[in-house]
Amino acid sequence: MTVYHVLGQTVSTTRWICCLSLLLIYVAVVKSTGYLSDMYNLANDEYEYTDLYTNAAYKSTVNNLMEEAAKYFDYIADPDVPEDTSKSESWDDAGGIVPWVDEETKLRDDITVKYSYSDAPNIVFALVDDWGWNDIGYQSTYLSFTTPHIDALAAEGIKLSNYYSAFLCTPARASLLTGRYPLRNSMYREELKGELPLDEYTIAEEMQSAGYRTYMVGKWHIGYSSVSRTPTYRGFDYFYGYYNGFIDYYNKTYGGYLDLTENTDLVTDATELDSTYHSAILFQTKAEKILESHSESYASQPFFLYYSLQLMHQVWAADQIYIDRCKYEGSDSDLDTYCGMSLMLDEVIGNLTCALDRYGFSDNTILIVASDNGGTSVIKGSNYPHLGAKGSTHRGGVSVPAFIHSKLIPQSRRGGTYDDLVHVTDWLPSLMHVATNGEWTGSFGGSSVAIDGINVWDAIMDDEASPRTSIIHLMDTTSNYSLLVDSYVLNYNCIKINEHDVPTCTYDTDQNPSNSFLSCDIVSLVDFSDTDAISDDFFGTIAAVNSNYRAVFVIAVIICFIGPLLFFGFVKFKELHAIKRQKSG
Repeated sequence: MTVYHVLGQTVSTTRWICCLSLLLIYVAVVKSTGYLSDMYNLANDEYEYTDLYTNAAYKSTVNNLMEEAAKYFDYIADPDVPEDTSKSESWDDAGGIVPWVDEETKLRDDITVKYSYSDAPNIVFALVDDWGWNDIGYQSTYLSFTTPHIDALAAEGIKLSNYYSAFLCTPARASLLTGRYPLRNSMYREELKGELPLDEYTIAEEMQSAGYRTYMVGKWHIGYSSVSRTPTYRGFDYFYGYYNGFIDYYNKTYGGYLDLTENTDLVTDATELDSTYHSAILFQTKAEKILESHSESYASQPFFLYYSLQLMHQVWAADQIYIDRCKYEGSDSDLDTYCGMSLMLDEVIGNLTCALDRYGFSDNTILIVASDNGGTSVIKGSNYPHLGAKGSTHRGGVSVPAFIHSKLIPQSRRGGTYDDLVHVTDWLPSLMHVATNGEWTGSFGGSSVAIDGINVWDAIMDDEASPRTSIIHLMDTTSNYSLLVDSYVLNYNCIKINEHDVPTCTYDTDQNPSNSFLSCDIVSLVDFSDTDAISDDFFGTIAAVNSNYRAVFVIAVIICFIGPLLFFGFVKFKELHAIKRQKSG
């Protein structure tokens, strides 16, 4: 019995030792492959883990940060939450998602043209949804081959390497449209179901004051309980898109209800509602038609186009032709889909550029491409090398891709990078500065409406120090806030937002890391001779990884299962041989 007990322990121990060896082999394979180590090593930024909150040497700095935060405590607003008792009944009656609160509907009567600038540029703001730091080709470790046209535009423009947005969709949009921190209108928490208050002015209304015609395509997501809260009553002359945080890319539904509106009416066109028609292509087509119509009917008037893309948000989907371009032997289906979506994103941005050129706008248009917040996960939205993701105030949730492209950028700055601080709230004052040739004097609301955004346009164009030195990432109560000042981030209280975040009070030092269906020929912008090489290298790397995985699996079977049995048999043989010798002796 003792022999068999020892043998049992030997087998068990051997299995553990062998499996531990297998784990070490697995780690070695992953670490030796740049693709996977870059994909999964999200904690690479060691400074994100440095907790200095209780470090006496930083007491003064911490106190200064807390004093900076306290300046905003008096401005924390309660959410503007509408009644929703009749919401589903209204949707059932209408056959889709519509405003449900019955209240007086009227346009603002104070939106008048106050500024006139004969050379006012057209402005296109393309807001990509849930686009992680590691998702844009020119700085991606895994999707580098998917965005050649976006990369080309960025390479001829100015990349913003230190750009911050909000950590979620709604606060990002509220910040962009108002130039104000969401603490002032309680738009930080989507679960509170607050809406952008009616006394808030938007960048579209400000643009109208400068004589601009304003358009919006895509995602709204800041409230639609009443008609007065919808885009065409908040400064946009035309709207085509959806009200909620996302819709099915093919069915155009949210929660089982159609969510696709043109101006204030549900879309009924059978072609547009075709369940095989991907919404990214639909919205691209609408954006191009807007440009065509504007060139025909409003050629003498500048335009502002807010192109609020659905890509790259869940529920992830791409046309099969794009997914097939991403497949390889043993590939991951989720990554294939996300990769296909990235190809589609590059195509729609490329075609937008084509349309600007086709209708004569390219010489006098400013194109801004930016993400609303960090990517959502590891494969479907990577924020490497930053800690955190969408929903987190760590860098991975708020530091996102952004760049400016325009022929109006000074020649000396084209192809450059701006490394100083820029925040999503800065776009309103910066773009109004450009739209009015520096004449803009502030919001319609006057001094009672504080603009948290800072005009950083000249600093970016001249590559000078940013006038911005701090950012409020989150502040929904006086005991729960996150802010950045210079290179330091204070996360005070830090309630757990999702599984990516760290639910502790931390004080972090945050450092910088440093074949399409196009409607025009913009090959001159991109050296496609490298595209296939990048793609082959990518696929070759992944194929090598999978080959290594298969080899490791075979070793696992041999070592962890067959090996111990062979060892057991050998020991048993030795035991029987010893007994036989004893008997023979």
